[in-house]
Amino acid sequence: MPAFKEKLKKILGSRFKANHPLAALTTFGIGGPADYYGEIHSREELQAVCGEAKKTDIAVTALGFGSNVLISDQGVRGMVIRLDGNFKDFSINREGAVVAGAAARLPKLVTVLAEKGYQGMEALVGVPGTVGGGIFMNAGTREGEIKDHLLSAAVFSLKDGRFCDWAAKDIGFGYRHSSFQKSQDIIVAATFKFPLAENKKDVSNRIKSLMERRKITQPVDTKNVGSIFQNPPGDYAARLIEAAGLKGTRMGGAVVSDRHANFIVNLEQAKASDVRALIEIVRRTVREKFGVDLNTEVRMLGEFR
Repeated sequence: MPAFKEKLKKILGSRFKANHPLAALTTFGIGGPADYYGEIHSREELQAVCGEAKKTDIAVTALGFGSNVLISDQGVRGMVIRLDGNFKDFSINREGAVVAGAAARLPKLVTVLAEKGYQGMEALVGVPGTVGGGIFMNAGTREGEIKDHLLSAAVFSLKDGRFCDWAAKDIGFGYRHSSFQKSQDIIVAATFKFPLAENKKDVSNRIKSLMERRKITQPVDTKNVGSIFQNPPGDYAARLIEAAGLKGTRMGGAVVSDRHANFIVNLEQAKASDVRALIEIVRRTVREKFGVDLNTEVRMLGEFR
């Protein structure tokens, strides 16, 4: 589509690519190319790019930090966009609310807030993704979820090409779920409200403790996407997988982590098909041994045969 390419080059310059590899844009280091790819630095660019894609009937897929996705070996059809530039910014307004762009990294946001004396976000310090991705998945741990302090989210609608705001109470949140997973909205920013801590040092110590525990219990020095499966009601996926004797189970270059059974690691040039096959082995074995169906937490992009 020569006309589409030329228009996108005018909007994004060198930030627009055709047949662009996506593996390096994920923490798994796995996946084929996107037909088209673009880094978006402003709302104006987002609106222009998505407008051109709609005119040409090209699907648009938003990719955050790539810390919770498995991209197929065949890649992703249509255009993949990644918010950058102005979308990485965050600030505290006059009312004391935190306004963060969707591309702002969660670990950095948590650390800066702690330095300023705010508390409530510490549980997300070990989540490597972005604000937008965190809201999309309602990221969290047993200590708390991102929805807990969210006031509103600003989004761009792929359907009508407009920006609008959603109050947190109107967003359907659940365990690792938000209504954005079934909408045609791209999260561009969010507003949070956090309480001030009585002692900033206590918040910093809590963050330090959480990070130390994460290093001990999770394979943080490997290529992975965090938890593969959601925890079933009243239990933990990792406990079931370990009890099923699946730690160390390997398929091609992918292996179930010896350190945390709910992590799959890209050990040696793993393919998406390796990971997908390993996921099915884990699901089938846990179902046969314990009668529990594990649902995946990781998002799968592209076609999987």
